Amino acid sequence: MTADTRTTDGPARLAAHELVLLHGQPGSPADWQPVTARLPTQLHVIAADRPGYGSSRLPAGGFAANARAVLDDLDARGITRAVLVGHSYGGGVALAAAALAPRRVEAVMDNVGEATWPHTLESVGRGGTVVTMGVTTGNDPSANLMRLFVEQITVAGTIMGTLEDMNNLIQFVISAGIKPAIGQVLPMEKAKEGFNLMVEGRTHGKTVFTR
Repeated sequence: MTADTRTTDGPARLAAHELVLLHGQPGSPADWQPVTARLPTQLHVIAADRPGYGSSRLPAGGFAANARAVLDDLDARGITRAVLVGHSYGGGVALAAAALAPRRVEAVMDNVGEATWPHTLESVGRGGTVVTMGVTTGNDPSANLMRLFVEQITVAGTIMGTLEDMNNLIQFVISAGIKPAIGQVLPMEKAKEGFNLMVEGRTHGKTVFTR
């Protein structure tokens, strides 16, 4: 399944952008429908099945194979630059695509902090935007000011919604009976094996480690 839609209503000051939405693992473009319904018209939204899912004829693969598929799809559509947004495993795909073709990426969102900040700055194209929203691995990375001003990169900060938003989300998950898809349950001793399966794209659903 592929969704290629124009959304409704939005601030007039927002410039037009190509927005590529990458679903998680497992997942489908339908996962993004509640999001796309709220996006402004200036965003041309593309949400396609990743390799190994839905209507995609490509075999399942790891981050590199998925990233290559994203770039090939952009080429087929005649798109030179885009904003990539990935959910869960799709986030890794977005970063891999940015590493392969940084000049084509308009925006990168980073919630990891120090460990990924150098890669994040290298992954966004000239005139692009980096959005930071977390400091999981530390909050004091090298700023790399030279790249920021030479490439005219904008850095912006944001934070999750309010506590009320979080409570509403939790209540929705409970009332709707949403349950996570569990792909495999492994003892902690096999954690390396589990992570390798995820990186290679050979698992469907969440991986749970037990002690």
